[in-house]
Amino acid sequence: MHTTVQLSVDVPDPAVRVLWVNGYLDVVGAARLVRVVESQLLLVTSGLRDTRFLLVDLSGVAGFDPAALDLLRCLPPASRAAGVELYLTGCSSRLLVLPLRVRQVLCRFPSYPTVESALHDLRPVAPEATTEVVLPAQPGPPAVEVGVGAPALREIVALRPELFRPDPGEHRGRTPAPG
Repeated sequence: MHTTVQLSVDVPDPAVRVLWVNGYLDVVGAARLVRVVESQLLLVTSGLRDTRFLLVDLSGVAGFDPAALDLLRCLPPASRAAGVELYLTGCSSRLLVLPLRVRQVLCRFPSYPTVESALHDLRPVAPEATTEVVLPAQPGPPAVEVGVGAPALREIVALRPELFRPDPGEHRGRTPAPG
């Protein structure tokens, strides 16, 4: 007697849903899995979710009923119709030990070895952090509260007169020749 398949949904990113499948995947469990996937796709098509990627993780599946996998064949067209990319994860490492019929069905799905590798590839790349260069403070005049009008300007000119002297190489209306 096989244990009933257990399904759970995880949201590691707003654009990604992970469906974890554990236990023996028989026809009843596969039908439940199809209903869960269809409900996730319905949330997208109705505008309630902004899911772009749906990952079905099969790493916890202890065994597959080949007839159950026939039920999963409807998932890729349904996900494409909803604009959601569907991937299987967690089964590539054991494909060679699975029965041929199971392998044939699983190989029709795009897949990743693990959920982590799928998330690494599918999550939008965050913009690189900008590096801000902070220069040390330059010594200068003491802070002066600048008000409106000429008296404030006179205070500034009195503190830093060199800022308001014309450059000897500067000529009106012309740019100095490079020298």
